[in-house]
Amino acid sequence: MPVRTPQLLTQILEVGRDQDIALMSAASPITYGQLRLQVRNAAAALSSRRLQPGERVLLLLPNEASFATAIFAIWRSGGVVVPMHHRSGTDQIVRIAQDCQVTAIICDRSVFTRVKGRLQEVPSLRFAVVKGPLLRAERANSHTTAYDDAIAFEGPDPAVSADPRDLVALMYTSGSTGRPKGVMHSHESLILSLLFTRDHLGLCSEDRVLISFPLYHLFSLRVLLSHLMVGATVIVASAILAGLKNAQQTRPNALMLVPAGCALLVEEFASVLAACAPFVRRVCIGSAAISPHLLEQLQRLLPDAEIHIPYGMTEARIGFLEPVEGRAERRLRAVDPNLELRVLDENGRPVTRGIGEIVLRGSALMTGYWHNARRENDRMRREGFRTRDLMEVTAAGNRFLVGRVDDVISVGGEKVFPAEVEAVLLAHPRIRDAHVRGEKDPRGVRGQVVAAAIVLEENAELDVDEIIAHCRARLEPYKIPSSLEPVAQIARTEMGKVTRLAPTSSVATGAPT
Repeated sequence: MPVRTPQLLTQILEVGRDQDIALMSAASPITYGQLRLQVRNAAAALSSRRLQPGERVLLLLPNEASFATAIFAIWRSGGVVVPMHHRSGTDQIVRIAQDCQVTAIICDRSVFTRVKGRLQEVPSLRFAVVKGPLLRAERANSHTTAYDDAIAFEGPDPAVSADPRDLVALMYTSGSTGRPKGVMHSHESLILSLLFTRDHLGLCSEDRVLISFPLYHLFSLRVLLSHLMVGATVIVASAILAGLKNAQQTRPNALMLVPAGCALLVEEFASVLAACAPFVRRVCIGSAAISPHLLEQLQRLLPDAEIHIPYGMTEARIGFLEPVEGRAERRLRAVDPNLELRVLDENGRPVTRGIGEIVLRGSALMTGYWHNARRENDRMRREGFRTRDLMEVTAAGNRFLVGRVDDVISVGGEKVFPAEVEAVLLAHPRIRDAHVRGEKDPRGVRGQVVAAAIVLEENAELDVDEIIAHCRARLEPYKIPSSLEPVAQIARTEMGKVTRLAPTSSVATGAPT
């Protein structure tokens, strides 16, 4: 019997058979039958608290099965999920709760202990659901419910009727360019991205995927939901190494990685990763750029695994990338058919050859930003969302992701894309990691110069002349770093984004500036 294509996120759980394992974590495995019952009960508990359709619920749970139960319960009762990292700072939690006027918060004991003294600062908040032991006074408080009581609650099933265009998720960006923005997604926009992911990867009920990165992040959440959509098993771990050390028992055939975690495994725990080679057949690596050298090392350790590089952002899952021999940048391999991807120049004209900004339209795109006027969001969806990502279109029609508008370095009027220089540096056998940025030309002649921070391989010595010779053989003169800064590490978020450097001192390279 053909599987019905879901129109609402609440319908995703209809595929898995009652007896099949849906979720595995540190606690006991949960079957699809158990998951559906817990979701129904928790949704009834939320409804009994008078949660109304469209009201926002802040979700702060660690990587465990309860996260999935909670998010589906919120949707079943008609709520809008606002997921955050459970280790977010208290000030940030309060700011987000105030910004979107949350009605409820679902969190673990550690989060509640930290924030409960500040919840009076959120006037819209009516109740909290806490996973973990409640104090006697908290149990007596009518505004607090234990998570375990919620998933065992027996009450009328709310099963709120919904429209595919209804708001279901409010995802706050990291705020790298200022105050975090709430990205709005509907049932439709998320489901279309899940269907694209399912079809592109060929997911099926036999799959067992290991997720070890925060489920609040849309990269992780898409992996979770797309696998539940086909009745597969999702193995949730608190960290990738912990997940892999249990892999001989859980036997995942798919891994979800980010470059930082991949580098850690390849460099420090190669034997643990190699032990998974007999059963791992698919690896998805996303969230940040990954070096060709690291991809080669990963493929050697997992020779039978297909490696996929998802490309997207909070606003949309755009497609998948692939490395191309002889090119530092990655080529666009596939685009979600529910998105129109255009490459436009600074004047809004299509780029048929050269570099331009990626602009998106389509039903798989976010519905807009929270607090934007409706006309602004409508205009964006009509005219296109400017991603700030740059793409090169070649004469052969290939499209390569080359960087970000904000990261472009202008050296005497020439544009330098950091990703290209980083890829060249990472191809040097003595360099483990690299980060390239623009700095003001100290002579005031060329506007900016290229500066590079590098992490050397263990016991490797810095040989500036050798590294620059390596760059000269592969880059135009104006792209060669004018300074190299050896650093102990290039600090990144757990999703692989560069945050700050731990510097020693920079060394002039003698490259022309």
